[in-house]
Amino acid sequence: MRFSQVGQRGDGRFFDLVAVVSKDNVYKSDYAALRNGVDSKGFLGNINVDITVTDENKGYLMTNFDFIIQDSLTGDELMLDEFALNLYDLDVNKQQNLNERVCVNLHEFYPEHSVMPEGDVKATQSDDKDCNGKPHPDGSLTLESEGVGFLCDNPGSPGDLAPVTCADCFGEGRCKQTKFNMFFPIKRDQRVATFAFKSTSKFTVSLGLHCKKSAGETCNRNFLFSGSFEQCTQD
Repeated sequence: MRFSQVGQRGDGRFFDLVAVVSKDNVYKSDYAALRNGVDSKGFLGNINVDITVTDENKGYLMTNFDFIIQDSLTGDELMLDEFALNLYDLDVNKQQNLNERVCVNLHEFYPEHSVMPEGDVKATQSDDKDCNGKPHPDGSLTLESEGVGFLCDNPGSPGDLAPVTCADCFGEGRCKQTKFNMFFPIKRDQRVATFAFKSTSKFTVSLGLHCKKSAGETCNRNFLFSGSFEQCTQD
């Protein structure tokens, strides 16, 4: 997927953000043609992910995606310092039989300049394995969603992170029922992860699911994201 002219450097050159499946990785989505790309409101990128549970994967499946920053005119890779990828709406479905998962290798980003979710997302750090489970001296960080969310609380833009009440999503009848109101308010700003990547034109993020269903059954989820970067300008 190519997101054209998403930013502009200090020298005036525009750049694109390109997302591709990493080499030798398996990616599955029955809804990619409908959901991948810019979301319906036009402010966030979206990657749809499917998983079919097998006896081998036990409901866990991750796919590595390479994000590449390219000059909009020439297609050459451009290096940006501390380009930040923001991942939104890390949540669990109402049935609570799937969790969204994100993994990034620690050598790729600045932990001290990044912002991790609070409360509704569990963070697990490996000191000696990368996101593929292979030995690596720098390790990796995995995030797994734990808080229930609904379509109605999906942010429409990077700044759309105010808390969502039951009344924002459902009628009075449903909101009187514990099985609905128990999940509110949803604090959307606590379900956002911001990874500040080191000086690079390319970085890798692993996206996937933990599908807690029987073998042969499937899970599906959207990953919403945006990008940002800071630059010094001369007066």
